[in-house]
Amino acid sequence: MNKEESNKQTTDIGINGLPLKITGIVFWGMVLLGILASWVLIEVHSETLKDKDKLRLQSAALEVNRIFLANTHRDDKQLRLGMEKLLTQIGIEGLALEIEGRKLIFGNMVSSCEAKSSMVSLYRVDGKGGQKSLKNSKLTVCMPDTSKAVSSYRKNVVIFMAILFFSFGVVLQTILKKLLSEPFVQMVDTAKRIFEGQSEKRFNQARADEFGFLGKFINQVLDQQNKKSCELKAALEREQQADIALIEERERAEVTIQFLHEAVITIDQSLCIQTLNKSAEKMLGYSSENVKGRLIGDVVTFVDEQTKKLLDIPLGNCLESKDNGSIKVSCGLRCINGIEIDITISASAIKNYSGKVMGVVVVIQDVGIEREMERKLLYQASHDWLTSLYNRQEFEKRLHQFLQTAKKQRLEHVLCYMDLDRFKIVNDTCGHVAGDELIKQVANLFKLKTRDTDVLARLGGDEFGLILSGCSINKAKNFVERLRRNVEDYRFNWKGKAFEIGVSIGIVAINISTNSTAEVLSSADMACYTAKERGRNAIHVFEATDTDILRRAGEAQWLSKIKDALKEDRFCLYYQPIVPVDKKKQEKLHVEILLRMVDEEGAILSPGVFLPAAERYNLVARIDRWVIQKVFSSISSEMKSHYSNSITSKECLFNINLSGDSIGNLELLDFVKLNLQHYSIPPEVICFEITETAAISDMGNAIKFIEAMRALGCFFALDDFGNGMCSFSYLKVLPVDYLKIDGNFVKSMITKSIDKELVRAVNQVGHVLGMKTIAEFVENDEVRDALEIIGVDYAQGYGIKMPEPLTHLFESMKKFKSA
Repeated sequence: MNKEESNKQTTDIGINGLPLKITGIVFWGMVLLGILASWVLIEVHSETLKDKDKLRLQSAALEVNRIFLANTHRDDKQLRLGMEKLLTQIGIEGLALEIEGRKLIFGNMVSSCEAKSSMVSLYRVDGKGGQKSLKNSKLTVCMPDTSKAVSSYRKNVVIFMAILFFSFGVVLQTILKKLLSEPFVQMVDTAKRIFEGQSEKRFNQARADEFGFLGKFINQVLDQQNKKSCELKAALEREQQADIALIEERERAEVTIQFLHEAVITIDQSLCIQTLNKSAEKMLGYSSENVKGRLIGDVVTFVDEQTKKLLDIPLGNCLESKDNGSIKVSCGLRCINGIEIDITISASAIKNYSGKVMGVVVVIQDVGIEREMERKLLYQASHDWLTSLYNRQEFEKRLHQFLQTAKKQRLEHVLCYMDLDRFKIVNDTCGHVAGDELIKQVANLFKLKTRDTDVLARLGGDEFGLILSGCSINKAKNFVERLRRNVEDYRFNWKGKAFEIGVSIGIVAINISTNSTAEVLSSADMACYTAKERGRNAIHVFEATDTDILRRAGEAQWLSKIKDALKEDRFCLYYQPIVPVDKKKQEKLHVEILLRMVDEEGAILSPGVFLPAAERYNLVARIDRWVIQKVFSSISSEMKSHYSNSITSKECLFNINLSGDSIGNLELLDFVKLNLQHYSIPPEVICFEITETAAISDMGNAIKFIEAMRALGCFFALDDFGNGMCSFSYLKVLPVDYLKIDGNFVKSMITKSIDKELVRAVNQVGHVLGMKTIAEFVENDEVRDALEIIGVDYAQGYGIKMPEPLTHLFESMKKFKSA
């Protein structure tokens, strides 16, 4: 149906539609009722007129009889007067009496009137006073014509009814138009517009009648239909987009598969090849057209990686599997040219939308490079990069295996822990390149002297480990002694210089009583350390009753204690003043920060108890950092509490000890910089102390480190000077501000003149080099007076003041500030 036909149909509905039909039915029904009512009214009116005429005739007869009775004298005039009066009273034109052959006419008996006759009984009074009946008397009355009255009444009724029903029709049409036609036409028009595509159009549901209810119902239906239509349209669009995307994705997938680095083969349910991508063609040496339709087993040859035998890959399982239907196998592939490559084959079932298996996709990945990389990584993970020996991790793994065989098979093995002697001299003198070359040459020397069943490893730095398989301690001694002599006789040449080296070796048995890898390694390490302490280039066999080793074991127990103390913040700081030797001088508050450890029971432990173990197990650098941060934090807190301005070196100076491990550590230098900035500490209030031994053991790095610290603004003091007895040659190049004379000379200078002269010599050299001197271990006034005579600048010791907690220091600082 086109738009013009739709408009015409809507117009016809408005003109000749249901509202007009209903109006017509009601109107013509009312017309029919009006006709019936008019007929009834006219008939009733006609009968009424007839009844009136009868009553008028009867009344006339009675009156005529009365007049005759009253006319006793038979006076015609009186009779006539009475009759005329009767005509007027009854409302008739005339009447005629036929009495005993006589006909008496009264009034006008016109032809236009309707004459009605009736036999009447008339009586007349006789002369005796009685009544005489006038027989055969007939009364004819001339009445108005009822047909004209009825016709006039009929005309009036018709006119009334016409006016009445016309008015009713107009009112009815108006009411029906308002109540029925207009909403109906509006609904039809709305329906037409919706039909034309104006889906947003809606029926009027504001009315409180049936049309409003119907409009609301239809609107809800339209909304639901529109919603469903939108959903259907959106779903259709999504489906179309999905189809387009699927087609594009399939095209992209086909193109991608063709250019994948991995070989991709698709096979059907009969395991016959359908397609090969370009990588598969290159890998197998076949074109896709040549192998299409052939069984994959006739084209692709898989082999076992270890045995190199033909391998049957169960690709058919992918077709039979109820789940994902996939397999993954690592194996070899024998190409058409006979070359075998390492591959990983992955196969998965190809399913359609209904889940039906259509075939299998086989992906072959060449993992030759990856396998080679894995082998290299495994090698690198288990071998030392410099010497190609086993590294410590692999060595400990092999050691664990030897422990297991020793327990299960009751075998005996020997672990040797070897540490090169005088290696540091080569490394410091000729550089790290020379040191690395020395390590490699010694490693080759060890490899030449060991058996294939033995395990040789570089444990780190210049330390080596050796496991002698199936060897007793006695045999091991002889073998290790020959190995030691070979190293002793070896000469390392570097750029015209020849160096002699040695090796300290610790030996420990591995047998059924050995408990763990850590234990046997620790025992061998301690035995090696004992060999070094006993003169180096020696061999020491671990014995459980060895006092030196027991001492080392005791130090090992301190390892966990020190770690726990660091973790639980169970260190505390003390201080000891450094004062002018001349009691009359008043200078800044100068103190040395001292370290203490709090054990699990709360007891305070001196540094001599735990520091050797901390140095032995490389924990002393961590302790140095803890001390630096704690001191800086305390100074910062004190400045904020009691000083409006920052303190300066004119007011106080804090000496902080650094270990040999911290010297030359650039990370520690950065750590100090960051903490100075973080706590806003003036660098000139900090003086770092290093021992003479630590300074001369790594002179180059020590000088660089000191100069970097002094560039920040910090001071430096050389501690325990004189203890090394070879210090004067190094003192000229060490850029320190304070020289602390070793306390062993100071405390005995009263009783030993040589010590007193040593103190004097150190003081003079220090002053010549522009350094301030500090005497340690000043235990009484007598020593202090002797120092004053010599000219030492400062004194420190129990005779000056005993060490106190650092928290007590700041009270002294406030007193010094107020003074």
